Amino acid sequence: MPLPLARSPRVLCLTLREGSVGHAVLDGFGVSEGSFFTSRLDHLTSRRRFSRVLRLVRSSCERFRPTRIVFGVPEHARIRRRALAKRLTRALGPLRVEVSIRDLRDASLLLVERLRCRRVEPFIERLAEFFAPDLTPLVERARKLAWYWRPAWYALLGALAELVEHHPRVAAALAQPGAFAIPSFRAAVAAAERRLTPSAV
Repeated sequence: MPLPLARSPRVLCLTLREGSVGHAVLDGFGVSEGSFFTSRLDHLTSRRRFSRVLRLVRSSCERFRPTRIVFGVPEHARIRRRALAKRLTRALGPLRVEVSIRDLRDASLLLVERLRCRRVEPFIERLAEFFAPDLTPLVERARKLAWYWRPAWYALLGALAELVEHHPRVAAALAQPGAFAIPSFRAAVAAAERRLTPSAV
């Protein structure tokens, strides 16, 4: 049955990586308490992984009441991950929550102009500094245990990208002033605002 929605825009994002799922919920007030984590799946069969992710999404919808759900797909194994995201989307139909699938590499370009192979991606530091100051202590953990924390940071990135695209004013209000010094973020917010309010152009 349909779930009651949050009053303000709230995005639940899950990153569908090979052996884990990153999870984050973001709205105009920041990251929802208890929503930022990675869930390991590498000990499960493919069928059990699907069931585990589906249960996680449903329970998160009941707890956080998102207005949108995003499945973040990594560049590696993109075809398989997209197929999984589409299966999950169909299974979530009765909840009547908007669901989208987002390429995580494209989402990264919201905060960095060029991706480089680093132990900790630069967007993580920018996410913490400009959009989730409460998570700043976890940046160091991402350096030490990148394999575990990276999916959660990508989930937060996917949620932010979704918020920028569909609710740019909420994303702008969430951002710290320094975020507008990032050309790609500033341009994305402006482009979304023009698209959603063409009379303002």
